[in-house]
Amino acid sequence: MKNLLITGASGFVGRSVVDYLSSIPKDQRPESITLVSRSAIVDLDKQVMNDLNLKHVQADLLNEWSFDSSVTHLLQLAADGSELAYSEKAAEDFVKFTQRLIQWCETLATKPVVVHASSGACFGYFPLDSSNDSTKNWSKLRFVEGRLEAEHLLQSAYRREIFDLRIARLYSFIGSHIRGKIHYAVPSFISMAKTSGVIRLTGDPMTVRSYLSALEMSQWVVAALNANSGLPLLSIGSSVPVRILDLAEFVAEQFSAKVEVESHEITGDRYVADNQITKTALGVDEAISWKRAIVELID
Repeated sequence: MKNLLITGASGFVGRSVVDYLSSIPKDQRPESITLVSRSAIVDLDKQVMNDLNLKHVQADLLNEWSFDSSVTHLLQLAADGSELAYSEKAAEDFVKFTQRLIQWCETLATKPVVVHASSGACFGYFPLDSSNDSTKNWSKLRFVEGRLEAEHLLQSAYRREIFDLRIARLYSFIGSHIRGKIHYAVPSFISMAKTSGVIRLTGDPMTVRSYLSALEMSQWVVAALNANSGLPLLSIGSSVPVRILDLAEFVAEQFSAKVEVESHEITGDRYVADNQITKTALGVDEAISWKRAIVELID
């Protein structure tokens, strides 16, 4: 990996990957890294920037791309996890900047490696009630359609040999850069436990998710960047199911807080990563439990 470009670099995943790259031996790091995001990245350590030969570019990915043409590897992390992620506009934007990515890669003298990351959670869950065309009214349907359309565009460009492609579907993670994002379950529960001593569950307490540590997620993403071509579709996330109720109770225990369930609606909402193919393809493993990741986040 010589010159790495990371889009969506101000987000939780991008910041976690940068932290990981700064922790590995210098001979395993890219020679240079360009971070691209629409917003400023205010918490970048100057020493990390120097050690990684890192620069930041603020840009709107919906506009025509004009980044350094010496890029050899591209990690696409933009436009996932936002509060507008399920909207029609978000789905359309995701497709549009995927088109921009392809157009830009066509101008490069050297065929780059592209790791395209998208939210994988929605691909593992559909409404259990198939009556009355409920799927057509499912809030995540357009979200999935936009991601699939982008993946199809990328696969078509890969067949035209515009780049080497790895598609990675990302699930849920626990790490330091998620601490302030209280629209996610783990930081929300920690905030409630610390401030009021009570974690209130207003949604389905039996919802099932899975959580990979941000460190291992970053290791897997970098492994994908370094891997040989011809990889299968990658699921980057934990294979260990966790009920939201159990998650809340574990967080509460760390603060001697309590859990109050305010909703008894059971919808069967479940998504857990099937990561065996990914672990085999990348030679990685899942060793940090979600409980350990939470304790380290709190500490």
